[in-house]
Amino acid sequence: MKADDKMEKSWQNSRFYTCALWLLTVFMLLGALTFFPSASSVLMLLCALVAMPAKPVQRLLASWRLGGSVRFLLMAVLFVLATVLAPV
Repeated sequence: MKADDKMEKSWQNSRFYTCALWLLTVFMLLGALTFFPSASSVLMLLCALVAMPAKPVQRLLASWRLGGSVRFLLMAVLFVLATVLAPV
């Protein structure tokens, strides 16, 4: 295991990172319920799924090659699109 991989793994397992992902997950789920009959709610649900730090979800995303920086980029794009498309 390379030093960069080891640093990335330890950073992803930190409590702050896990708490931040759970907060984002809950925020996106509540937003999806709030804006339910819109495209924004679907994007918020997808963002919540990608952000969820539960082990089975992380293994599923890793099997789809959506780990590390790809996952972070996907979360950022889904978050921005969901907030832009949210009805006012």
